[in-house]
Amino acid sequence: MNSTIYNSELNDFSRKFLVKSPAVPAPSPYEFIAQRRVIDASLFESFLLFDTLSFKVHGENIPLVILLNHFGVKGVEALLDQNALKFILWDQMLGHMVDDIDGIDPLTHGHYNSPAHSDPEESIRLGFNWMSKPPRTSDKKNLIRKIIDVYSMPEKNLSSKAVALSKSAYDSGKLEVYGLSPEKSTYRELDLDGRKMLCECAEEILQYTHLIDSNMSSYSNFEFYQIFNDSNRKIHEAANLQENFNELSKLENIPDLNQMFPDDSKPFDKVLKLRNKSSSKKFRSWLAECTNSEDSLEITKEYVDAIANSKGFFQTKMGRFTKNVAMSAVGVGVGLLVAGPAGAVGGAGAAKLLEPAADFGLDMLDEFVLSGLTKGWTPKIFFDDLTKLEKFNESKHSGAENCAGV
Repeated sequence: MNSTIYNSELNDFSRKFLVKSPAVPAPSPYEFIAQRRVIDASLFESFLLFDTLSFKVHGENIPLVILLNHFGVKGVEALLDQNALKFILWDQMLGHMVDDIDGIDPLTHGHYNSPAHSDPEESIRLGFNWMSKPPRTSDKKNLIRKIIDVYSMPEKNLSSKAVALSKSAYDSGKLEVYGLSPEKSTYRELDLDGRKMLCECAEEILQYTHLIDSNMSSYSNFEFYQIFNDSNRKIHEAANLQENFNELSKLENIPDLNQMFPDDSKPFDKVLKLRNKSSSKKFRSWLAECTNSEDSLEITKEYVDAIANSKGFFQTKMGRFTKNVAMSAVGVGVGLLVAGPAGAVGGAGAAKLLEPAADFGLDMLDEFVLSGLTKGWTPKIFFDDLTKLEKFNESKHSGAENCAGV
């Protein structure tokens, strides 16, 4: 089961901290550093828990620049080969009327048509301009060619649909909890504060509708969740999946992925290697299926059952036959190796002398060469890998402290 998560936070971070606007005060360096660590830790977690991350892009693809800084050109190409990256070029626009004009719809809608907002290739190309050390020309061409294939655009009339849904929600009284009551004011007679609130609601409906249409999940905390269809669990599966994973982390006595995010030693290089392991792919699929099942609230039981009921290749009918044949062949081979040419022609006496050596060789081979086939995959393998990563990070920190002490 493939799991895709929608990420708008990286784009929001890019526009807030990297794009300077004369009308908006520049954030403090401390706020930038703190928020960047939150964003990086979230990326670290998401790339390990989800098969595909779909990034919202507004104009220049600055999120791609951040990913290139983390993974490098080869790393981003590897993620593309893993089908781990997608980009949504967000051209939808919503606004509200500032002046009080009777009879006019309080919301406006449309879409951006500049090249940066409407042309995927231009969006990528302009994104490279934000890099202090842009990739080589050949690398740029290869990246553009590959990334264009994973670009998409929202439905053309999505913003119009969001306005219509907002009006319907207002007229039906679903927005009363937010102070927008049709009994106090008609839709077209809302004051400025009411129009602002309605526009915020419409913005969320806009993204929510896109998620439903694209069958994606999201970490986003929708403020106006109550007006949406509660039966659509897919949108909020990401939060449930994360919660389930954290429950298993407690069971295995390791930190959750946000806490595990290391401060040094190229954490995203480790993400790239770990997420591509076959055991990690199976874990992501297993976790998504458990989260999507009726037993999703009993994740601990699912985990224990998966471990207890695992069956390796050698435990299957074909596996038992294969093992018998393999072990027989290995036994003959070990005997010949120990005895030399004489062992092959020495008759029953020579073979009898070689039995202990052959048995020893067979035990060692079964233990060290074929042990991986004796047990089936379990979700615990993923946590074993995380434990190794945690110990590696601890050793790096310990080494740094020792060096500082010296």
